[in-house]
Amino acid sequence: MFHLSSLQTLAREWRLITIIRHTRQVPSLSMIPALLGFSAGQTARWQGELQEGLLVKRWQRCQQTGRIVTIIDDEYPALLRESYRPPVVLFYRGSLTRLCRPLLAVVGARRCTDYTREVLEHLLPPLIQHRVGIVSGLARGADQVAHAVTCRFQGIPVGVIGTGLDQAYPRENAVLQAKVARRGVLLSEYPPGSGPRRYHFPERNRIIAALTQATLVTEARLRSGSLITANFALQANRNVWAVPGPITAPTSMGTNELIRAGATPALNSANIMEEFGLT
Repeated sequence: MFHLSSLQTLAREWRLITIIRHTRQVPSLSMIPALLGFSAGQTARWQGELQEGLLVKRWQRCQQTGRIVTIIDDEYPALLRESYRPPVVLFYRGSLTRLCRPLLAVVGARRCTDYTREVLEHLLPPLIQHRVGIVSGLARGADQVAHAVTCRFQGIPVGVIGTGLDQAYPRENAVLQAKVARRGVLLSEYPPGSGPRRYHFPERNRIIAALTQATLVTEARLRSGSLITANFALQANRNVWAVPGPITAPTSMGTNELIRAGATPALNSANIMEEFGLT
């Protein structure tokens, strides 16, 4: 398994690997502290790893699983770089150019009702036809529906997952996850070998919100991870759209409360397209 002590360490590793790739030379011992801000002890340890080829071996393993972009690279998503606590490293499959277009985050209840499917099959196709990419987290429920509808209508799916790229969670989404990577782009801030952890998913939500110009919440209970994503979107100065639902439906209580608090009701595709200047 690929283990690293911290994201800061990870960023330093990939920065050093980037230097090696571009210069085709291993920096000298005297250069490493200036390049990476290491102490004398850190310098000695990392020089030893360089001599043993461990950093490059880790990079090669990640390359086998997907590709890597760091926050210091030009290809790093601009909106994400400007956000709260952007990941210093992103692992990805697919094309990062898919992120250079209008993007809408779609989130909702894992135990969603048929209402989510009806709503997304009504709202998403016109947006997809205008080449708006659909971003979600490849979880059960609303995420599954959003990505499935996007792929069925030949759209651009963007998946942000809470595991390494070499894993699928839930396992039932393995085929859909592979399809997202082929048609769009699959992203994670977690290195290969990282399994699902409870804290990974709220962390992932901040990336979903930051990548996009707006977030659409389909169904959500009053205590819901979807509301965490909506909050991240608001903190990032993004618009939040919420699908109104029956006041007696537990899965609409969160979205109705969002609307009461100021979110925009998602009534039709045309309203959302105005968000992207497409009408």
